[in-house]
Amino acid sequence: MGLIREAEKADFDFTQLRCPQLLVEIKLVLKQKAAGDCLTFMVCDSTVIADLEQLSDKMNFDVQYRKVDKQNTMLMLNLK
Repeated sequence: MGLIREAEKADFDFTQLRCPQLLVEIKLVLKQKAAGDCLTFMVCDSTVIADLEQLSDKMNFDVQYRKVDKQNTMLMLNLK
């Protein structure tokens, strides 16, 4: 877990989704990617961070995040 240092544009804008649908959509994207891929997601439901941290070992990825503003959080998932 850590903070993203650079401002980035998200690969996926999931700001309209809330858990549990948000987590389901992120998992679907992860299943289509390969080791070495780095994906960024813009979300406004930051409760998904704890869920992703729990899943990270099972699905083999690292989670980083940074708060963009009051509502939005940028997630960066690095697949191992």
